[in-house]
Order: sequence, then structure tokens, then C-alpha cells
Amino acid sequence: MNSHSLYTLANFSGLPYLVNWLNRRNLLVLTYHGVYEGPKRQGSLPETFVHVNDMADQLRYLKNRYCAIDADDLLASLKNGSSLPKSAMLITFDDGYESFYRLAVPVLNGLNIRPLVFIPTFYVESSEPFWFDFVWLFIKLTDQQELFELIHLLNLEEATLDRNRVLSQCLRAMKSMIPEQREAVLARIKEMKSFLSYGDNLTLKLFCSMNAEQIKELSGKGVTFGGHTHTHTILSTMPEEIAKSEITRNKMKLEDLIQRPVYFFAYPNGDQGDFGGRDKDLLIGAGYKAAFSLTQRRSVPNHDSMDISRINAAPEDIPESLYFRCTGITPLLEQFRHPGLFRKSIKVSPNQPSLLLGP
Repeated sequence: MNSHSLYTLANFSGLPYLVNWLNRRNLLVLTYHGVYEGPKRQGSLPETFVHVNDMADQLRYLKNRYCAIDADDLLASLKNGSSLPKSAMLITFDDGYESFYRLAVPVLNGLNIRPLVFIPTFYVESSEPFWFDFVWLFIKLTDQQELFELIHLLNLEEATLDRNRVLSQCLRAMKSMIPEQREAVLARIKEMKSFLSYGDNLTLKLFCSMNAEQIKELSGKGVTFGGHTHTHTILSTMPEEIAKSEITRNKMKLEDLIQRPVYFFAYPNGDQGDFGGRDKDLLIGAGYKAAFSLTQRRSVPNHDSMDISRINAAPEDIPESLYFRCTGITPLLEQFRHPGLFRKSIKVSPNQPSLLLGP
């Protein structure tokens, strides 16, 4: 029996309905990153990309089972200490890909969903592809000689040509670099980019942010924007001075762009070790009212408004599998899983924790 069948069977058993009912006072925050159209490209795009038709199917399914709220509803609840509606659901997007403007917004408008979108402002200004997607494409497509050069440049633990292992090690190393160090590595990679062809340039365009005009337009039409650091930097790995600069610079630039206050923040990468008390204090000092992690759980926002957990949509999700994971129960099941029944997928891309049912 495949994992999709197992999810369908689990839903048929009534378990997700029961857990959702027990969790009805805990906010569901769902996260997307990039979306794409055309033929399905699972495996030939980073695992943060979901086909727009799959996203539409997932959101239609969930909207019939949850009460969709927007960022203003959450802000009012935080300010007043009031409860959110039962089974409340907030939809968020990380990074602000151009595909959000072109593909996701029409779907969201059709479903009357007002999303919260987190923007790393460097990529709006530079028009460059997000560094983690660029590195993903480089490692997937570059020749053997250039791959070895990257391995030696980063002093990776194992000189291996297993590209998935190189990708995992490379991203782990580069995520922890201060922005100037990472930019130096990226500059060298760009010099080696013999892998690029016309078709790959089209893929690189998919890895770019919305521009300033698109963000301003959507802000005027009800989309709420939040901070995501200036250069998409993991705060816990940074000295305090750099972390503070990444937070305040990002917030200032975004507020200047949309001409309204920015109250929400999402931690890049978003795992439990990617932020801490120092970073929460820096966010509060900068004027943020709430911050979001990506730890695959449901939260009561008023319990800790600087760590509201989210659950990410994965490219392999059918509506039933995403509904199961939206219960917030999968991290608990992961701790007590029976061998072969639950597994945690390997994270080889930023912000891509995924828990799948199946062998």
C-alpha cells in the first residue's frame, strides 16, 4: 500500500477529524514557498516548489474544513487577547517568489483567501535568484570538475560525488555563514556556472523574487507582507550585531516599500534551533508583534507570539495527506513511530521539513 492510500485510509478512520477537533483552539498556519505551472516537475525542482494545480486542490479541500482568517484577524487577537475562531487557518508564503504574483494570487483570490507573505528584501532589490535555489541548480547540473571545486571550496566533510549529499552539506555550511562569506562563495560559483543553458536560465527565473512594483500592488489589494531578514539569514548562527542588522534593515526597507507598518516575521529555515530567546528579543525591540517558525505543529498564538508554528505543504502532498499533517500530530508520531510506518524526509532545501506517512 502506498503512502497516499495510507493517508486516505487514516482519514477514513476518522483520526484526523478527531485530532482536529481536539486541536480546534490551536491555530493552523500553512506555508508555501514557490509554485509553478505546466508539466509536473517533481524531482527537477527544489522540494519547496508545489504545482499550482496541487496548491489549488489542497486549499479548496482545507477551506471546507477550517475557518480561513487573515493577518488582521491574528493581529487583533494578539492585541486584545481574544480567541480566534475555532479551527482557524492562516495561509502564508515564504520568500515572495515571482510565481506568487503570477500563479498563486489568482487562486487565492478565487478562494477569498488573504495570505501573509514573508519577504527577504535583498532579492527584491537585486533581482537575483534566491541563493539556495541557485546552489541547488548548480549542484544538480554542474560538471564533475566544478562540483569537486565546490567541495574543496567549502571543505565539506566527505569528498563525494553523491550530489544529494553534497547539496545537503553545502546548504548546511552556507546557511551558517555570515552574509559576506556566503556572497564570496556565491561569486565563485557564478564564475563556474558552465552548467547554464537557455533552458536552465528559464529555471533560474522561477527562482527570483517579486519586484517592488508587484509587492506594492499586492499590498494595496489586501495582501499582508512580513519580514524574513534582509538576505535570508538564519538568525541563531549570526553574531548579535549581524542578526539585529538583518532584522531592522529588512523591516525598514519593507515598510518603506509598502508604506505601512510590518508586524509579522518568519524565521528563515524555521527549525527549533534556528532562533532563540535573543532573536525573539531583537524582533520585539524592532516592533514585531508575532514571529513564525516552521516546526510542523499547531499553536495558540497568545501563548508565545514570537514562536507561532507552521506546517509546510510539500510537492508530494495530495489533499488527504496534507489534511492529515495539518492536524499537527505528525511530530508526535515521529517520536513514537513504528519502524517503516512513519518517516521524516531528508531536508535538502531551506524551509523544507516534511513528514510523510509510509515506508
